Amino acid sequence: MGPMQFYNEVPWAELLTLWRAYNHHLAHIMRKTPRRRSASLRLGPMNDDPGILMEDYVVHLKPHWEKIRERIASR
Repeated sequence: MGPMQFYNEVPWAELLTLWRAYNHHLAHIMRKTPRRRSASLRLGPMNDDPGILMEDYVVHLKPHWEKIRERIASR
């Protein structure tokens, strides 16, 4: 989490709530994006394929999830 959002000043429970809600929303979008349509859509200045962006996000998410699990387990 980047310093520009000042996450270090937010209580841990609030961050978990935000992270959970945000990722549930992204999962909803991913479920609702038809596979055949996602291949024809393009997002962002690089004309990125949303299917690839979705897959990359899930891969990106795994280390964050592990850190959260470690922190919860250590409490």
